[in-house]
Amino acid sequence: MLRFAHAEGLPVQAVVSAGKEGVMAEKRGTARWGRTVLIAYGPALLPADHPDFKAFLAAFTTTFTEAWARAHAPGAVAGAAPLPRRPLDAHVYPPDLARVQALVSPAILAAFLVAVAATARWLVGAVGRAPPGLTAALAAWCAVSAARAARPPAGGVPQGTGRPARLRVE
Repeated sequence: MLRFAHAEGLPVQAVVSAGKEGVMAEKRGTARWGRTVLIAYGPALLPADHPDFKAFLAAFTTTFTEAWARAHAPGAVAGAAPLPRRPLDAHVYPPDLARVQALVSPAILAAFLVAVAATARWLVGAVGRAPPGLTAALAAWCAVSAARAARPPAGGVPQGTGRPARLRVE
């Protein structure tokens, strides 16, 4: 990708995060709330500011290494500022994208509900008879999960500042 960016004259920026494994770890199959992710990044680098690809790569390697060190330094979370928040209404989607979202989102929800119903039907067929309250408990769990997932973050959406920052996943 760096070769492509250099050849096309595109700017690049090193962005490093630390602690995201505490939020979601695929190997362990866990996802957790209340974790802090530290984000550090370097300046945007323009290929035109470097005589050749080798110099461009060296500059990127330096900024990446510095960002990595800031993000993974001992005590970095304690010294980092929280990301400022931007109001949710600051995000304006183009009308075409909004129409696609309006069509696709209900279809995805319907497919999810069909999958849950099929799984419950299979479970009842495998076990015999559903214990009393199981269907209601599954429905409540699905409703609470969907409501939590749809809830906007408190205070808006995080926005970068140029210095190491922390993002609390709530």
